[in-house]
Amino acid sequence: MKIDEIDADGRLFIDRLRGFLIFRVILAHLGLSWFYQPYSSYVGMFLPPLFGISGAVTLYSYYRSDSAMKFIIKRLVTLLTTYYVVVLFGYLFDFISGDNIKFNVINFLIVNLSPSESPFHISQIWFLRSLVVITIIGLPALILSKNNINYLLIPIVVSFLITLFAFYFDFEKLFFLKFENIRQVNLYQPIICMGFFFQGAWMFASKIYKNIRLNFLLFFILLFFALLWVRFNALSMKLGDHSYYIELYFYLLGLSAFFLLMSVRKMYSFVLDKFTILNKILLFFNKHAFAIFLIHSFCIEISETKLNLIHVSGNLKLLPVKIIFVIVLSSLLAIPLTFVSKAIANKFLSIISCR
Repeated sequence: MKIDEIDADGRLFIDRLRGFLIFRVILAHLGLSWFYQPYSSYVGMFLPPLFGISGAVTLYSYYRSDSAMKFIIKRLVTLLTTYYVVVLFGYLFDFISGDNIKFNVINFLIVNLSPSESPFHISQIWFLRSLVVITIIGLPALILSKNNINYLLIPIVVSFLITLFAFYFDFEKLFFLKFENIRQVNLYQPIICMGFFFQGAWMFASKIYKNIRLNFLLFFILLFFALLWVRFNALSMKLGDHSYYIELYFYLLGLSAFFLLMSVRKMYSFVLDKFTILNKILLFFNKHAFAIFLIHSFCIEISETKLNLIHVSGNLKLLPVKIIFVIVLSSLLAIPLTFVSKAIANKFLSIISCR
């Protein structure tokens, strides 16, 4: 089957959805995921669709590339430049503030900073590191998909089997790489999240994302088996207990979340067509997705250290203040950070003739 480019409606939906999912990340870090446990923890199942969106976009990026090597280089430069710019901005702020912080060049370069080496709390870089690893190890599936798009299903099955076997044999730590003077590298996360990534690629390549009924049916089936699994094995209902070493329960819910989002695609688009201001906000979050995804943690830290907005989840007066402050400051900082990042990336790619 020939893989065509995403049509205009599909592209707009992706942009709007990514903006919403980035907004959800901010709210989750502001307390949305833990204010009413265990139920509020289930907003975490909507992180995997960010991998799915990336997979869909990356697939077409690969098909537009002149070669696999140019694709890899351009993809890695695009992913990493914003990270380097944002983290260096954080180090500069700490330097001006007179704070002392450890700095490990290799950990910085490979997106593997420890909390003590980070200029601000930026634990979400595991997501970015996972995308880097997936881009490299997932290349064979992208190449094979030129002959048959169903090759994109292989990484989904592989990730599923690993989560299943890890439950019974507890071997996930075998995917951790250890080197002297370097923080151990977690490869388990990207190998599992590779399934979410290729779910998005396959769904858009096959056009299944347009089939509302099928998507809702698949969402319901996966949700049913996820709940059956957690009940049958008497596991914790708190989703966070299954997310660090991603377990089968989290994996099934992550897959189901993407099907759910696809099943409400038309309704979501209809609402945003009517509410133009909300549409513009989400498209802004999409345009500056990487910068906002990274810098909002810095803004949360500023709100807590400079404005003393700590433990305000139960305060209906201060909580909105903190949320608005973080969103506004993140948005303002994201504009120059995105501009600088794109300028550096484009200049570098131009120099090495990979644009």
